[in-house]
This record gives sequence, structure tokens and C-alpha cells, in this order.
Amino acid sequence: MKKTILIFTLIFAVSIMFITAQEKRSFGTSKEKTETTQEQTGAQKRSFGETKKTTTTTKTTASKKKNTKMFTGYVVSLTKAMIGNYSLTKAEALKLAAAGSPIVLIDKKSKSGRIYFLVDEGGNFLGKKLANYAVYKKVAVSGKFKLVNRTRFIIVDFIESAE
Repeated sequence: MKKTILIFTLIFAVSIMFITAQEKRSFGTSKEKTETTQEQTGAQKRSFGETKKTTTTTKTTASKKKNTKMFTGYVVSLTKAMIGNYSLTKAEALKLAAAGSPIVLIDKKSKSGRIYFLVDEGGNFLGKKLANYAVYKKVAVSGKFKLVNRTRFIIVDFIESAE
């Protein structure tokens, strides 16, 4: 009887310890903590039934400059890159982008050739914009790197030729 009470007490103490450890743990990284972005949009009722929208946006520019990184690579079609064809002309790139084929940036610095999808701040895919740079041998992209479900994304600030 004493053993079961002791085991129950130990299990209860360990579970309480895990619960308190989870509450104290912060889930964001220090880079995410430095960039403070608050957007509040709401409607507040006035006395005569009018609505007033309020928007508050706060960003720190010092942390934004810290988080940006330069990426260089080549413009390729994702479907052609999967079969090993890395050559792409501007006309082909524009045609494929108009058809909806993903145009991506491939990094040749790494041995595996990492593939990056380019998106803007709103989360829109920038394949058509990247297709305009297919004429250059190397392209430089500045932005923030984000890894989501093993897929590499760059939130783009600007794109330019690296030749």
C-alpha cells in the first residue's frame, strides 16, 4: 500500500514539474523577440453609430537590418531542376511562370543545391518577379530566411543581379 502511494506521489510531482517547466519556457528565439510587430485593427463604436478604425504598427529598424541576409544563386524552374536541367532563359522562365510552374532560387554554394522559394512580406510567391532575372548567371537576394516544414523560404527585401 505504501509503495503505491509513493509511486503515485512521485508521478504527481514529476507531472507538476513538467507543467511548470513548459509554462516558463519561451517558444520564440531572441531574434523574434527583438522584432516587435503589433497590428491591431478594430472598430470602435461612437455615440452616433459611426465606426472608427484604429491601426497601430510598431517595428524596430535595427533588428530588421540584423535579420536580413544576402543569398546568391541561380534562377531555375523547380520542375526542370528535379530532373537535373538547370538552364533557363528569360523567355522560358516568363512562359513557365505565367503557366504557374514554380520559379525558385537554387544555391550552388552548398553541395546539395538548396532550393529557396521567394515570398514577399504578405506571403505572396515571387516566381514571376524572379523569372525576370533568369537572364543573369547569378542573382543576389536580400531578406529573412524562414524554414517551414523543411521548406526554405526567403522573405525578400530586394532582388538584383550578382554579376
